[in-house]
Amino acid sequence: MTITASAVHETINRFTAPSGPFAVGERYISGERFKAFTNAAETLPDLLAMLTHHGDREFLVFENHRMTYRQFMDDAEVLAAALQQEFKIRPGDRVAIAMRNCIDWMVIFAAAARIGAVVVPINSWGSAEELEFTVRDCGAKVMAADATRAALAGQSTEFESVDIILSDVEGRLDIEAHLRTTLLSALIARNRGGQCLPASPANSDTALLMYTSGSTGRPKGVIYRHVAIGQAIMNMIFLGALGIEMGGSMDLRGGATAESGLVTVPLFHATGLLSGFLLPGMLGQKVVLMRKWDAREALQLIAREKVTMMATVPAILKDLLTHPEFINTDVSSLSRISAAGAATPADLPGLVEQRLGIVIRSAGYGMTETTAMCAAMSGPVFDLAPLACGIPSPIMDVRIADTPDSDGIAGEVQLRGVTVTPGYWHQEAMTQQAFTNDGWLRTGDVGHIDENGFLHITGRIKDIVIRGGENIYPIEIENVAYRHPEIKEAAAFGVPDDTMGEELVLVCHPFDIGSMTEGDLRQHLAAQLPSFKVPKYILLSADPLPRNASEKIHRLALRNRFTDAAAR
Repeated sequence: MTITASAVHETINRFTAPSGPFAVGERYISGERFKAFTNAAETLPDLLAMLTHHGDREFLVFENHRMTYRQFMDDAEVLAAALQQEFKIRPGDRVAIAMRNCIDWMVIFAAAARIGAVVVPINSWGSAEELEFTVRDCGAKVMAADATRAALAGQSTEFESVDIILSDVEGRLDIEAHLRTTLLSALIARNRGGQCLPASPANSDTALLMYTSGSTGRPKGVIYRHVAIGQAIMNMIFLGALGIEMGGSMDLRGGATAESGLVTVPLFHATGLLSGFLLPGMLGQKVVLMRKWDAREALQLIAREKVTMMATVPAILKDLLTHPEFINTDVSSLSRISAAGAATPADLPGLVEQRLGIVIRSAGYGMTETTAMCAAMSGPVFDLAPLACGIPSPIMDVRIADTPDSDGIAGEVQLRGVTVTPGYWHQEAMTQQAFTNDGWLRTGDVGHIDENGFLHITGRIKDIVIRGGENIYPIEIENVAYRHPEIKEAAAFGVPDDTMGEELVLVCHPFDIGSMTEGDLRQHLAAQLPSFKVPKYILLSADPLPRNASEKIHRLALRNRFTDAAAR
């Protein structure tokens, strides 16, 4: 069957018609009208209630622990009652979670959401200063933490007035005595049998505060309304149904008897929370958790648990496929792979096909501020425009706005939709700056929509390097670098230059530092790029490039290292 763009749009229209399985209607949220899926969960408690339908089916696997859906929901109910009765948490109060991925993280999330608290996932990679700022900024009454994050809290007097629910997931409890701590396992044990008074929030109420990484300044809390979460999850299900409709379903393989996903990204990010917890929970799938990314451990888990799905970032996927033990590990159960959240290296699709026998045919685009959604595509739809990031969701409005550097085709991508944040927590000036006067979110991304309705992202307004008046997008340089078979990681960025305004820097981490020279790489780039796009500075790193909390290459850290070294 030949798939055309027209056929795809006709299918979307059929799916989203009033009588379709993904009917789209209108929602009035805080006085504004938005397109929305009619049958999506209205609130986070509504969505979590769906987990009760899966009973004794296995839900979570973490290290040596296993938990069914019934056990998970029972613990969440007990903890919700404890939050209400012992800690006096009321709807709208903030409950922060500061720990690495584990079962306790998810139980606390479900418990707090059930009673209408605003959940605040905190970056577990952050410093003591960032932890203190986030808890103070959101005004958390309770913080759930593992020992490492509790130790950070112990460095500040800010936490003397915050109740800390302590997880023993790390196997140690050496916590400062001045902290007000309660052991999570003891809290659940003494409240066993207790029941909470469930909340009934409005769909426009705040459900979550998702703090940004703060790589360029203080973290800021992105407000998620209840309605946005249900809509984002329904959009994921819609995308899955569209992929099956256009390309057919995919059979389980490698001994797998049910769908199961390996969560490789932090739950404190929107992608991990939505695709690693809420979506599989709603569908009754098994979730395999890792406290932190380790390629060797991931290979063992995939083989042991017959993992079928991985939704991750390109750097993690490449780590997995290039690990020395890959060839000796049975990962044949893996049938679905998606890599998003950062630009896909040019060599990665070929590597996935060679090592897994899977053709990567998916792409997507979204932001923390849009509940991680905007445009996506997979399967035969991907084949229609492999360089695009997808077709915009039927509940998202997209427009391309002119910028000072617009070329008549590309411009700033601006968004409006029911999943777009209403703003930043207690940051009115930042909120006003993030939106246009008529209410559209400024993404800071440069792109265009082609004649078939596919969205293309070509760069970042802030990342653009203007060398002698010529616009250069780092992603283009990185993709050419990745075509060299010896390059494992690459990052390009601009630095100030007195003559040209800016010059390009390219830093690469080869598989084997002794296998190539900077001259070899320069020759490779010069053969595929115009001369003005060949970086002035090319550096090879024996060490892996630095990454941020979501395992994306940390360009700002690299730029700072380069400029500091140049200054010295």
